[in-house]
Amino acid sequence: MNTVTIVNEKMVMTILGLEPDSHAANRGVEKQNSGSTLIFPVQMSSKIGLRVGTTLQTTGQEGFLCYGPYMTLSRGIYRVNLMGSIGPQGLAGAYADIVCDAGKKGIHNEPLAITPFNEYVDSTVGKPWMFFLEQDVSDLEIRLWVSNQTEINLCGIVLQQIEET
Repeated sequence: MNTVTIVNEKMVMTILGLEPDSHAANRGVEKQNSGSTLIFPVQMSSKIGLRVGTTLQTTGQEGFLCYGPYMTLSRGIYRVNLMGSIGPQGLAGAYADIVCDAGKKGIHNEPLAITPFNEYVDSTVGKPWMFFLEQDVSDLEIRLWVSNQTEINLCGIVLQQIEET
């Protein structure tokens, strides 16, 4: 990326109005009482990303920038916000998907954008999106796939339960 944004965990939590939950912190996941969960990139796996502080940046390689954190979630509707910044080349075909059962069961696939501009808020990568869990899962995985032209600096993923069903 041409520009590097280094944001520490406390700053991200302050921006999002999140409070740390000591049990969640042990798993590397911060939780808010209103049902929002902040997942930091350091708690996700990556084979192609560059870790800079607590962020994860693309490196010009194609593949999954990050995957994990293998969470237990109950049935319901959830909203996802990818927090970070987009470089000049943009999202270039990047997508996110939600899977479980060791990646064998696809739950949702979300194209992030095809424009080089971040038309939403400064700290959001693409638009927020939602998915529905038909049943409780014990190993929910959020994966972010990038092309060799995608430029993202990922600071965190906010997962919020919108409705229990």
